[in-house]
Amino acid sequence: MEDPNLIVTLIPADKHEYAENAFRRKENKDRCLPPNRKIEDEDPVISSREATPACPLQTNQEQEDYVDPEEKHRIQLTFKHPPKDPAKGYAFGTDQQKCDVLLASRGVRDTSGVHFHITFDVIRGARYLVLRDSSTNGTAVSYGQAEEEVRHHFTWILDLDKHDGEWKVKVHVRELVFKVELASHQTCEAEYQRNVTEFLKLSQTA
Repeated sequence: MEDPNLIVTLIPADKHEYAENAFRRKENKDRCLPPNRKIEDEDPVISSREATPACPLQTNQEQEDYVDPEEKHRIQLTFKHPPKDPAKGYAFGTDQQKCDVLLASRGVRDTSGVHFHITFDVIRGARYLVLRDSSTNGTAVSYGQAEEEVRHHFTWILDLDKHDGEWKVKVHVRELVFKVELASHQTCEAEYQRNVTEFLKLSQTA
């Protein structure tokens, strides 16, 4: 069931599990969705008369990049759990007093106290979910197979319109990488947009 209060789910995607270890920190427990550890069903018995189910073909790169979100600690940003500073949005970094999601302990190399924010913004009359860098060493956001580029104090749009293509968005803080999974709101679009409106109003008056 689609949830009008869910904004986005962040899924660890680096091979060294830096994002996984960050998301599972006790300071992030209120926003962390733990792995869904299901008991594996027995393999189905296929009769010789039944057709073998077809499996979609994947390239080596797609197989390498595939991340099963059910096996990871994920961070969910929701309207019901607003950011500490509504004017700036959800803060990510190492400063426990200022950040909504801790990425590492204070003093860790390459990660700033407040490294970036995820929030809503109005750009040329349209409302978007954006990531805004505020770090010393920069952040990178990659779209699809495009190579990421580290930028400083830059704003990226995370929820580009569907007609702009199927974007596989990832955020890179050096070797810590996570995938941005936008929530679907087809059955609750009106309520979701009301929540976005209230979020923007709060950010302007905070």
